[in-house]
Amino acid sequence: MAILKPKEITERSGVTVLILQRGDNDGTLKAYCTPMLKVLFLMKQLLKEVMDNQVDTIFIT
Repeated sequence: MAILKPKEITERSGVTVLILQRGDNDGTLKAYCTPMLKVLFLMKQLLKEVMDNQVDTIFIT
């Protein structure tokens, strides 16, 4: 079994990262990720939502 990065999957299949995220969230795709990569991925998604004005306030604890 080959392990591909999301970018490699999107380039090979033509699907977007959003579709991969949805598949991971609803369980139709099985994603393997190290804890640090998961944190970076979530931070990137959060920043995108902030830049798209979908988030008003961020609380850091």
